[in-house]
Amino acid sequence: MSEVEKLVKEHELLDSKQQGLEKMLSKRYSLSSDYNTCLDEMSFLMRVQDQVSDIEQDSQSTSIGAVTYESLQTELFQVDPQFDHRDKNGKDFEYFEEQIYFLKAENEALQKSLERLEEEKKVNDYQKLKSDRALTDKIKHLEDNLQEVNKNYSKLKLECDEKEKQLSELRNKFDFELVYKKLEIEYSKKVEEVDKLQEALENAQTNLKNARNSKLEELEKTVAKYKIELLHAKDKLKQSELAKEQAYDDSIKLKLQESRNTIDALKLDLDHKIKQINQLKDVIKSEEETKNKLLQDNTELGNSLELVRQDYKSLFLEMSNKEKELHAECGKMLRKYTEEMSKNTELSSQLAIQKEESSNLRILNNKINSKYETVFNKNLKIINQLSPLKDKIGRIQKIQTSYKSDIKMQLDEYEKSLQFLRSKVKDLECENIMLKELHSKLSQVVEYKDSTESDQEKGKQLFDVDTSSESSVSLNNDKTYSSLKHRSFEKQKLTIERLREELHIEKAKHDMLKERMHIQVEALEKEKHTLQTVINDLKVKLQDQGEHYKHLCDASNRKIKDLSVNLSRLEEQYKNAVSNLTEKESLIKRHFEAQENNKAVIQKLEHDFKNCQNIQNSLSQI
Repeated sequence: MSEVEKLVKEHELLDSKQQGLEKMLSKRYSLSSDYNTCLDEMSFLMRVQDQVSDIEQDSQSTSIGAVTYESLQTELFQVDPQFDHRDKNGKDFEYFEEQIYFLKAENEALQKSLERLEEEKKVNDYQKLKSDRALTDKIKHLEDNLQEVNKNYSKLKLECDEKEKQLSELRNKFDFELVYKKLEIEYSKKVEEVDKLQEALENAQTNLKNARNSKLEELEKTVAKYKIELLHAKDKLKQSELAKEQAYDDSIKLKLQESRNTIDALKLDLDHKIKQINQLKDVIKSEEETKNKLLQDNTELGNSLELVRQDYKSLFLEMSNKEKELHAECGKMLRKYTEEMSKNTELSSQLAIQKEESSNLRILNNKINSKYETVFNKNLKIINQLSPLKDKIGRIQKIQTSYKSDIKMQLDEYEKSLQFLRSKVKDLECENIMLKELHSKLSQVVEYKDSTESDQEKGKQLFDVDTSSESSVSLNNDKTYSSLKHRSFEKQKLTIERLREELHIEKAKHDMLKERMHIQVEALEKEKHTLQTVINDLKVKLQDQGEHYKHLCDASNRKIKDLSVNLSRLEEQYKNAVSNLTEKESLIKRHFEAQENNKAVIQKLEHDFKNCQNIQNSLSQI
């Protein structure tokens, strides 16, 4: 009983290890759920990045439109030689300057928002990197857990095999008669449990295995045919064996009848001779001559009795030899019976083990099917989530190409406007040089006029009123003209410097826009590359999982087929062993009955022999 308790404890340890494996599987499922949440977070980050790119594009469009060609054109009208403070459309330049100021303020606010969004983008990129690293760490952890689970599973398998061997050895050590009943009870319970589990599994798998049922029905029909043929062959063999046994029994019965007939004949002879002896006694009393005849008859009777004794001894030896042979055959039959019973116990244990394995395999198959369905659904969801991403990528590419073309057009327009402005600036510089020369000439003329006027005043004190008034008016006009020219020259100078500054600002903005576009294009290409790598990895994982599931399904189907074939074989062997045992039990019973009949016949013969001896003694006394 101590060994049985050890086995029970080992089974409990195996159950605890199985529970640990189930916990590991639950952890694996939780890690897979974490992986899915991380994927959702990645998709959310991608959406945020798309929104940031849209905002950047809007800000670029506003910054590009801030300084338009019309505003530059209105400012160029300031360098008009007529010194008009209005443009061709009649608008005031101060109004345009206010608009430019407001547009610059809006541009600065948009640039600040862009910088803030870029900082948020950097933070999101950093979080994305963190999440990617966490995902890689989790995937590595999952792979390590899978390896540990596989190692634990292989170790548990080896331990189960060793313990099954120990169980088989212990079963061989136990007494057969004590354990057989317990095993039959446990076997019946396990068979009932297995039948219940099989019914539950069959009820659960009816919806999935409608196609297999038809093939199984065909196989069952063929198996039934073969079983019927085997039963017919077994019946024929049984009939032939029964015929042989009946012939052997008939031969034994015939021999017994012959011995009985001989004994009956001897009895009749003895009775007849006793009658003759009685007659001879009567005759002896009357005649003395008959004594010699009687003596002769007695000698003959003694010889016949000796012959009968010899026949009896030979018959007794034959019966003893037959009994020995029967005992030997009975011992052989009992040995075969015990061997076949041990084989039946082994077969029953193998049946129970294989049924447990089949149930475990079916449970594992169901679990694998459920896991594959969940993984397949998850992968379908991921693919469905990736399809709009592909569409978005295509749209982004189209928008990118359109934006590139628009930006190129705008850049060409800006270059044309810049060239036009440069040409105008050159013209203005030339005009400025001309004005400087004119100003220098005017200053020389004024000095010359002043010198001549001073000389004329010294030489001519008497000058007409009309001529003096005209000369003063002309000098005043010349002074006002020179002052106006000087003012216009200064104004042109200021406008040229302001236009140069604005040209430098626009060049810097143009360079900044080019750099930003280049950075955005590189970021989009990187995102495209990462998305393509993720999609390719997911496709490879889907293919690997599909192949792995196919291999598992094929292996499980093969194992189920092998187990079903082995179960059918073991059931047939079990049935054959049971039928053989019943036949052998019937044969043993017949042999015991024949032995009892032979003992009764021997007792009768001994009784008859004793009677014959008594008769002989009585005759010898006479």
